[in-house]
Amino acid sequence: MTKSRVPLFGLPHKCDVVRQGQADDGAGGVEEGDLSPSVYTGRSCRFSLLTAEEEQQGFGNASGHKWRVVMESSLSIQEHDRLRVVWGRYPNTGSPLGAGDGFPPQVVLATPAGSQTLDWDVDNQKYGDATYSVTWTGSVWQFVDSVAPLTHDFTAEKHHNIFNLDWSTVVGASYAVTSQTGSSQDFRVLKGPPSFVDHQGGTHHTTVICELQDVDT
Repeated sequence: MTKSRVPLFGLPHKCDVVRQGQADDGAGGVEEGDLSPSVYTGRSCRFSLLTAEEEQQGFGNASGHKWRVVMESSLSIQEHDRLRVVWGRYPNTGSPLGAGDGFPPQVVLATPAGSQTLDWDVDNQKYGDATYSVTWTGSVWQFVDSVAPLTHDFTAEKHHNIFNLDWSTVVGASYAVTSQTGSSQDFRVLKGPPSFVDHQGGTHHTTVICELQDVDT
């Protein structure tokens, strides 16, 4: 079947499509994991959360975790495949509890002692640990490098993402934010994939119904 020549608009999101099964464990055996290569990489799509009524009609319950995904024609997708969305792309844009909207779950910093990865600590409401940390003190975001040693207070309000600043200028020449990231999310294909055909018999787009998985990857 040929691809439709009719333009397809309104696909602002991106996802990879992966299939799981018996994969090489790197030690001469097999394990459950992602098969390689991926079914698709960087697929243009649009995620829309199903309404409670749509979930009730289609599945008998309303979980708030099911999505309709419209994407460019993708005939190789099968039920139980995973649509994988990296952190920072909708709908995987949530910030960790307590950090504030727009803040990442994890930050990677360049420091005089090398690259340091700081995870958000929900219990202690800060990034990092006793060696490297970024904490809201109640009045300022405070960065502490206990190795250098260095302490820097940012003149920013709590809701301002200080990781978007130029740390080499604000903190010091040896410092930089090299990454703001977090875990990917998998959406398992429950129904589909029906592909829609245009008036000339070409496949125009594919639609699937997916459910957010409990475990991030």
